[in-house]
Amino acid sequence: MISTRNLDTAKISISGNEWLQPLYGLVQVYNSMETSPDRNEKVRILERLLGYSTYWITSKPPKNTPTNMARWKALEGLANDVAKEMDGLGGKMLSGPSNWKDVKKENRHYWLEKVDPQHRPGFELSTAYGAWLNSRVNLSFWDYCRLFVKPSGLQVKQYIDDAEAKKNEVGVKHGIFRTLDPMNDSPFDTRNNQTLFAGKGWAIFVVDMDGRLYCGDHEEGKFHHSTFLAGGAVQAAGELAAENGEIKVVTAKSGHYTPGEAQMLQFLKLFPQVSGSAIIRPDFFDVRDTGEPRFYRVKQFRFEGKKAKSLKRAEVVKAIPTWAMSNNATTLVGKISA
Repeated sequence: MISTRNLDTAKISISGNEWLQPLYGLVQVYNSMETSPDRNEKVRILERLLGYSTYWITSKPPKNTPTNMARWKALEGLANDVAKEMDGLGGKMLSGPSNWKDVKKENRHYWLEKVDPQHRPGFELSTAYGAWLNSRVNLSFWDYCRLFVKPSGLQVKQYIDDAEAKKNEVGVKHGIFRTLDPMNDSPFDTRNNQTLFAGKGWAIFVVDMDGRLYCGDHEEGKFHHSTFLAGGAVQAAGELAAENGEIKVVTAKSGHYTPGEAQMLQFLKLFPQVSGSAIIRPDFFDVRDTGEPRFYRVKQFRFEGKKAKSLKRAEVVKAIPTWAMSNNATTLVGKISA
């Protein structure tokens, strides 16, 4: 259930605003579906709620009036409620701080990227958004960008057609992972892929709410995790390395979706064909929390999660194919205890 308490206090229930009026109605629709088994419809409503919130938050700068401040606070609470509901549905939406007054380059909000008609990258828009909040100009965020932000020319592709995404779909046939593009039906292999973080030999991936896996290259400002599903919700996301139809390494590296242990366990549940000898890094914030990257053997992680024994450096080096050991990967592995 999504609380309407703060929404009512902020008078959103009686607002005639083009974004707030339908938002309140959708909250009521969602709450009426509490016992409905239609997960996909629930996900669509939650996505629309954050979409309407983003449009309203960017339409005018915040004001120090009681009603305006209450509305910004109410939409912060709504974002937190939506995130909790998505957790219960087994999904993750585009990431961002629930407090829209805390958006900046280091604290990106990827819903800006999704609703922007030009789909400029989230890291670029978040920087501009922080500047807009501090500018005190009486313009919408989008007008501010048009007048004061120098265009970079970057535009993140968003697949809005299943046929487009299909070209990047990977499935399982006869026990191995294969590309499902009819023009390129072959064992899935990432030796010719590349990501910005891990480097050559890796691909980014997402798993949609129906359990379909999509993989591809990561091109900064052009092709991101958000590309495959036009910023739609996922069950899992990250980076991986695969060879001849066998996934060797999986990590939770995705700034757009910030997956964690739950999403990595879900990935392995959806794809039991991932060998137990493969390795997985389920927490991309592990260095911040533990001081070093933590990889686990899939066969242990499936049953014990992060309580499983993490691997030593030599074990990780042996598990990662030599062609996937880019400079970034080598530096990362070098941080693991010997």
